[in-house]
Amino acid sequence: MYTGYSQSGVILMKRLCLIMLFLAPLSCGDSVHNAQNDRSPKHHESIESAGIDSEKVLNMAGKIRTNTDPAYVYEFSQSRFVPPAGKTLLMIGQDIDTIEQYYEVFPQGHNPSGVMAYWAINGMQGVDRDNAQDIAAQFGRQNHQLLVDTYPDTVLQSGLWIVGMWQILEQARQDKFNHVIRDFSRWLKTIDRPLYLRIGYEFDGAHNELDPEQYKIVYRKIVDIM
Repeated sequence: MYTGYSQSGVILMKRLCLIMLFLAPLSCGDSVHNAQNDRSPKHHESIESAGIDSEKVLNMAGKIRTNTDPAYVYEFSQSRFVPPAGKTLLMIGQDIDTIEQYYEVFPQGHNPSGVMAYWAINGMQGVDRDNAQDIAAQFGRQNHQLLVDTYPDTVLQSGLWIVGMWQILEQARQDKFNHVIRDFSRWLKTIDRPLYLRIGYEFDGAHNELDPEQYKIVYRKIVDIM
């Protein structure tokens, strides 16, 4: 699997994940406003130990909007993994090692609502087994099933890689990967866990070269199969 990211892009994404990691205590408990006021020496020390300016992190947290647009209030708002109005779900990723590091820094009291993993439309690697070693070395180890087994009481955010390069989108349009979607659907029924599926994540990013009309066809095809 190739994600289409440059090396600089990968570095940026890792930095963003690290920032998300340290924003966790601000998002999981009380409101962002109250969390921003948590400026205890211990809190600062845990953030600054990773070489991150704690004041910048806390100021960033203060800019997070938690108001929910009424158009996005779901019928299942009282279900277990849907946040109440004004709250969000914090999900940690984007690979197994990074998630493990989060739990090492915050072993108690700041568990995330969900964990993140990625896979490609051309195979089940990264879902019920590890992704390929060369891909893992460059973009991180992925294994949905391992996350399910390791982190109970969390949701999964699953990023499904689809790009316009290498005829990936065109092959999906021609039903070349329908069997993979069916395999994923069967696996999903076995885990008894809510899963948020991002079909062709970052579909509007120029780096993925996705034709909008073709993408919509493939999106609907995947939804119909599942």
